[in-house]
Amino acid sequence: MSLTVLKFGGTSVGSPERIRTVAHAIAALRARGEELAVVVSAMGDTTDRLLALAAAVAPGVRSPGRELDVLLATGEQHAAALLALALEERGVRAVSLTGAQAELMTDGRHGDARIRLIRARRIRRALAEGCVPVIAGFQGMSASREITTLGRGGSDTTAVALAIALGAERCDIYTDVDGVYSADPRVVADARRHARLTHQEALRLALAGACVLHARAAALALAHHQPLRILSSLRLGSDDGPAPAGTFIDGAAAVETPQILGVAAVLDAARLVLDDVPAGTASTAAVLGALDAAHVSLDRLDESRTSDGACRLSALLRADRAAEAERAVREVAGGARIQLQCPVARITIVGTGVSALGGVVAAALQRLAHAGIEVDAVSITELGLVLHVAPARADETVRLLHDALFGAGAQRRERRAAPRRPGLVTPLAAVRAGSAT
Repeated sequence: MSLTVLKFGGTSVGSPERIRTVAHAIAALRARGEELAVVVSAMGDTTDRLLALAAAVAPGVRSPGRELDVLLATGEQHAAALLALALEERGVRAVSLTGAQAELMTDGRHGDARIRLIRARRIRRALAEGCVPVIAGFQGMSASREITTLGRGGSDTTAVALAIALGAERCDIYTDVDGVYSADPRVVADARRHARLTHQEALRLALAGACVLHARAAALALAHHQPLRILSSLRLGSDDGPAPAGTFIDGAAAVETPQILGVAAVLDAARLVLDDVPAGTASTAAVLGALDAAHVSLDRLDESRTSDGACRLSALLRADRAAEAERAVREVAGGARIQLQCPVARITIVGTGVSALGGVVAAALQRLAHAGIEVDAVSITELGLVLHVAPARADETVRLLHDALFGAGAQRRERRAAPRRPGLVTPLAAVRAGSAT
């Protein structure tokens, strides 16, 4: 019997009614003879409420830290126990397990721990006894037996890592949207759902800010060739179990056709700029070392040189770690001038062979210019185009770019650019064909 790991996000288990609906769907799958292991996030906004409670009790506390990890881990534990209770009520044997009980071993970094080993002996024992293990996501245990948390999106990472460790046929991730789209469907009404993506494509979209799948989980799935499905928990409730919809993620790209996959946004970013940094790799290494010691992860780091040999470092990171990052680099930056821009919005046009689609991208950027949207720090590579805009205009920027690349305007340009002879394919036509997966 093949095993499937199911992961349910915070919205999926956000209320007693939703937990009962999830339990009903799991029971239907079990009735069909499927072997399941389940990973859950904390209910709804539980993590935010716990953080607010910690701030009220100890306003001066800095995150992350040991006690915050102990506190935040309780959110997923509540959800796991409640779902196990709901399953037992439906006649399905279930057992809830914390990350430590599941033997998910991590390094000692609080708030952003990395998985080192998954023994999963209690999970395997539960499966052998015909029981559904319900594992609290987002958490693990260090070698010194301390509770650790995996950071944002940690439950996705837990689910994919468990699927790999258990040799699962597939990992199904349930969220509040029915798959991966060409843009956030809550922002762009005509965004297109991808029926299928390669692992590489899913990772690029996740890194750009598509929040359906966390980037660390996507990277794990790519490294271990673990098939995934992204499904909507809002469609649960049928006696036949969850409908096979959403986005299937597996395999590698067969061809290198230039294509655009979508437009993604990160709204809660900060930009840390260091000017007049002494030239040489030692300065860059010192900055990176200081940020690592402060447990600050970077989304992007760019280095450039001026005509007089001075160096500029520009780092993109999470806005909630901006203050810690600034303090850390001041200790090693010497006489460098430091500027912190917080928040900034990072918008990414995600694709492959994007540098070959200069005309298409230029037309999209012209839409922004006509709308009076100021763009900062544009960079283009084979894998996409990144630009920064004011957060207040981020949603408008995403809608304009998506319409230019996928909407009616793009269709008109494609018709005008249609090849005169059979067999010729324009770059834009290739983009359109590749994006309609």
